[in-house]
Formats: sequence, structure tokens, C-alpha cells
Amino acid sequence: MPETAAVPVTAADPNTQQTPPVGESAAAVTTAPPTGEGIEALPDWAQKEIRSVRGEAANYRKRLKDIEDSQLSETERLRAELKTAAEERDAHATELQRLRAETAAASAGALYPDLVAARISPDALGDKPATDKEIKRLRDAYPAMFRPLHGNGDGAGAGAPGGGPTDINAMLRRAVGR
Repeated sequence: MPETAAVPVTAADPNTQQTPPVGESAAAVTTAPPTGEGIEALPDWAQKEIRSVRGEAANYRKRLKDIEDSQLSETERLRAELKTAAEERDAHATELQRLRAETAAASAGALYPDLVAARISPDALGDKPATDKEIKRLRDAYPAMFRPLHGNGDGAGAGAPGGGPTDINAMLRRAVGR
């Protein structure tokens, strides 16, 4: 008769039903009753192995917790860096808009470009046509804040007071009497 190996019944699962091998009766299969003594009822080598496995499992749980904590702290650190970078970006964008407004005010002849730029509406700062429109509005409302519009735009001004010559050659001819 061929023999089949019986599946061992463990004390950990007393509800498991074991079928007897072919040719044997149900009385031949014995199950160990649960003792309730736990690990101490097992042989020394089994107790040692169980303690070793439990220690190893505890070590893995600790390592997993450490890794999860480090990933959490890494995530928090990256979020803080992202927030700082976004704040710096916004500060630089605001500074860039302010400098562009000051440059536009200086180009429009403002005596104090920083003051004119401060009076420009914040909504107009990012848009050049809107900034130019605001500067024109400020020029009309506060003409004393701007230089008079004279000359041909080359930066040479309106000429000498009294309507004299503005060309250096004309001034030299006049000085020598020609």
C-alpha cells in the first residue's frame, strides 16, 4: 500500500480537521491538546528559533518605522523648501515689476521714478501698456513730478535759456565772432 504523509496538526490551530491517510482509521491520528503553557511547552531548539524569529521581526518593524519617519521628515523638509522657493520667486517677481515701473517712470521723465512707481496701481505693474497708461495719468495729475516735455527726444534738452544756439559749433562760431 502506498503511504501518504499526514499533515501535522499544530497546537496553534485546534480547529483544523485532519483526514487520516488511506488505510488508517481516524483513531490512529492523534492531535496534541492545547496546553496553554505557550512557548515553554516546546523543545529548547524550537523556543530558541521562535525567539530568534520574533527578534528579527521586531528589528524589521523598527527599521520600517525608522524609514517611514525619515521619509516623512524628508517630505516635510521638501515641502518647506518648496514653500521658501515659492516665496522667493514671488518676492523676485514683485521686485522685477517695481524696477520695470521705475524704469518706465524714468523714461517718461519722472524727477523721482521710485515715487512715481509707488503711485502706479498694482494691477498695472505686470502689463507694460497699462503701466504706461498709469504713468501718463500720473503725469497729467502731477505735472510737477515730471520734467517738462521739450526737445526732440535725444536727451539733449530744450536748448540754452534765452533761445541761444544749442549746437556746439554754433556756440564756438559765436564766441569767435563769426
